[in-house]
Amino acid sequence: MRRLLLVALREYLENVRTKAFLLAVFMTPLLMAASFLVPALLEQKPPEQRTIALLDTTGVLGADVAARIAARRTPDEKAALYAVEEVPLAGADVAAREADQAARRADLDRRVLDGKLFGYLVLRPSALDRGDGQAPSEYRTGNLFDQKVYADLSNDLKDVVNARTVAAGTVDPRVARILTTKPPLAQGDVRAASKAAGIAQTAMPFVFVLLLFLTIVTISQALVTNTIEEKSNRVIEVLLSSVSPFQLMAGKIVGTCAVGLTLMTIWATAGLSGLALKGISVVSGGQLGLCLVFYLLGFLFFASFMVAVGSVCNTLKEAQNLLAPVMGILTMSFMFVFAVMKEPNGTLARVLSMIPLSSPFLMMLRIGSTPPPPAWEVAASIAILALSAALVMRAAAKVFRVGVLMYGKPPTFRELLRWVRARN
Repeated sequence: MRRLLLVALREYLENVRTKAFLLAVFMTPLLMAASFLVPALLEQKPPEQRTIALLDTTGVLGADVAARIAARRTPDEKAALYAVEEVPLAGADVAAREADQAARRADLDRRVLDGKLFGYLVLRPSALDRGDGQAPSEYRTGNLFDQKVYADLSNDLKDVVNARTVAAGTVDPRVARILTTKPPLAQGDVRAASKAAGIAQTAMPFVFVLLLFLTIVTISQALVTNTIEEKSNRVIEVLLSSVSPFQLMAGKIVGTCAVGLTLMTIWATAGLSGLALKGISVVSGGQLGLCLVFYLLGFLFFASFMVAVGSVCNTLKEAQNLLAPVMGILTMSFMFVFAVMKEPNGTLARVLSMIPLSSPFLMMLRIGSTPPPPAWEVAASIAILALSAALVMRAAAKVFRVGVLMYGKPPTFRELLRWVRARN
């Protein structure tokens, strides 16, 4: 045990004394904060004016819709948000005007592609009577990502039609206002006393899972680099003259795990202290304890893969080829985060929180949700992850013992399986 701890201490000090560690301490929280703040700041920036062409096949809506769109202003009220280009359509009836706009579509599409128009809006009779089977009005653009433009045009069309209906005297103005406006509805979190605390309560599980994911993945990957470097420099051979292969592997895992735990402690302490100064408490001691458990078990599970791969490879390129399937599955598990946040106690969330590749992240996400998962599910997830980590570490030890002294062509998957199945 003493030799294992000495290896762990050596591995820990080698990592925390690097400039990369200091950069990780400060840069990761800054980048995470920037990922939230920069989009918010960009939303406040006045957008560029968009030119929208308007084609009215109804013959009655165009002028009013164009006026309402043109009346929209930028957030600072200094400029018009849209420039409206009304395209007159020839024809005395709807069918003739529809044929004319169809003939103009190719030219309008070309102008959108050339950047002279942001998009164009085609108004059809279905906007007036909402009849079944009628062709809908249409908004065409080259940038469907900007859904705000679509929402603005849709709302302006709806408001014009509603105003015409009220003006015709078929609906009482007061009734129309009630039917066409949303009732005031405020959101609140039962776990928080203020809006800021509610936002923190909602975001904190995701932030914890993101930090957990980044720490486990990035720090455990350092094992691959360190192992390959020591193997190529023949340092491994010197170390194995004093410790057993298992002691060396376990010490490297423990030391690197301590590096990640140091990062998590620094980040969590800084974040929770900042919230505490504002009177916001978002996690309990029990949640922090479970976060520690899932971090340690998750790191042991993934780091065992990493150190085994590093021991059988001579270059990073070889290691990347072997790690590609594991990293692909790991990344895919993180893709379910938002689905689990929406339905933390659904069937998908329960199944994924029992699978070792995803349980360290998704079960922590569920623990921070309301209501939290039953205690037996948390215990079962921990037990499955602990058993899986032990099995993976045992298999990794067999691979490490043989592979760490091998040079030349890396083994195939079939050879790795044979090493794992071999008896000690």
